[in-house]
Amino acid sequence: MHYAALSRNFSMIQMLHQVAKIDLNCRNKFDVTPLHVSAYAFNEKKDFTPALERYLLANKADPKALDSDLRTPAFYLFFKGKQIEAGQTNDPASLLMTLLRDGSLGHYELAQADRMGNTLLHFAAMAGANICSLTLLNSGAALEPVNLIGNTPYSLALAHS
Repeated sequence: MHYAALSRNFSMIQMLHQVAKIDLNCRNKFDVTPLHVSAYAFNEKKDFTPALERYLLANKADPKALDSDLRTPAFYLFFKGKQIEAGQTNDPASLLMTLLRDGSLGHYELAQADRMGNTLLHFAAMAGANICSLTLLNSGAALEPVNLIGNTPYSLALAHS
């Protein structure tokens, strides 16, 4: 299931779920679900719409599932820094909006910090994801949280601009 999510193979995900009856919230050794993996593999320029994630969410994949570092699938949207060509940013706004709307992510999930004290807004700021950062702020994310090394999302946005 995780490999199908990584390769964004929609038909394989459907077959594994419907025919093989594999749980969409199954976890690998890193405590990561297929929704975490599909969020990581999502590419706004290639995928255009988050159809795979919509399928997962419609079939009860848990958007609030925490991995071993206390990160929800939404955090994985911003892990692609080294895959992005120089001068480009990673701003997966369509999938973030899907997770906020269809995944029912609320104030608690927006305030969720990982083991290093980083929130979704910290990650969006580090990725230079301006649209995602504004979306998170408009959804109620706080600008003030300080991570374990003393950075706020605002200071990270300035450092990564």
